[in-house]
Amino acid sequence: MASKKKIGEWNKILFLNWKKAFLVLVLEFASIMLHNLVFAVFGFEEALFFIIAIFVIPAYFVAASVFTVVDLIGKTTKINR
Repeated sequence: MASKKKIGEWNKILFLNWKKAFLVLVLEFASIMLHNLVFAVFGFEEALFFIIAIFVIPAYFVAASVFTVVDLIGKTTKINR
């Protein structure tokens, strides 16, 4: 079983609250804008901000949402037992 310190670190990273959900939304928008800005200023397509906006941020949001739901269900079942 994982140590409590390691579990606390994962909980800090993946537990989704309103503040983190808003931050995910802002980062998604900023990444899309940076992708378009780099194309407008330099005239070439870059993939970094596009990959972040399309794959990384949504994957984090899905993983954090699943973690949060599982964590909350686990806490409520412990209370009900």
